Amino acid sequence: MKNINEAKAVPTRLTSEGIESIKVAIEAGEHVDKTAESAVDRLTADGIRWTDFISPAGKSGESTATPELYAALKEAIVSGFSVTKRKLLASPTKSLSVQGGIDKRKAQQSISAYMGAFKRDLQNRQNPKPQASKAPQQPSMPKTGDKVVDEANAISMKAIKKETDLQNWCLNNLPEDTAIKISKLRAKIVAILGKGQPEPTH
Repeated sequence: MKNINEAKAVPTRLTSEGIESIKVAIEAGEHVDKTAESAVDRLTADGIRWTDFISPAGKSGESTATPELYAALKEAIVSGFSVTKRKLLASPTKSLSVQGGIDKRKAQQSISAYMGAFKRDLQNRQNPKPQASKAPQQPSMPKTGDKVVDEANAISMKAIKKETDLQNWCLNNLPEDTAIKISKLRAKIVAILGKGQPEPTH
């Protein structure tokens, strides 16, 4: 009988029960994703906006929710919690034990997390971010044979690439108007720094 090469065999620590637990977790996650997508479909069809999930008491001015609508959305989220969790949220904090107070704060944080998740998913559906155009390939700087000049050119090319990467990141991860503002501000900063550079000596 040949010895099993442990490097090529599945270690015995991965049991059939472990495999089944992974399967169940993935199936549950897939179900949650589909359910959440259906909720976003329904809310969008009903005319609910992603800005309805922003607190009207905030200072951003983006919220389109009335206080009543915002409270109703939070109540809808709480209605999906377990009975124990709902009871905990309804209990006065002073009447709870230390651990009970901690659990209540976690439950309240869950409400905020779900509100934020619905806001994000609805925003992605209703106001998708524009795809950043791919930056053109930067040409390689020809070698001059002068070590100082070639090193300076190489540093300049790296700086150009980093600046392009940063602009693309802003476009992909920030609201479009914010990304444009940052781009304009950075252009001003670069121009100011450029004026402060000493003239090259020959």
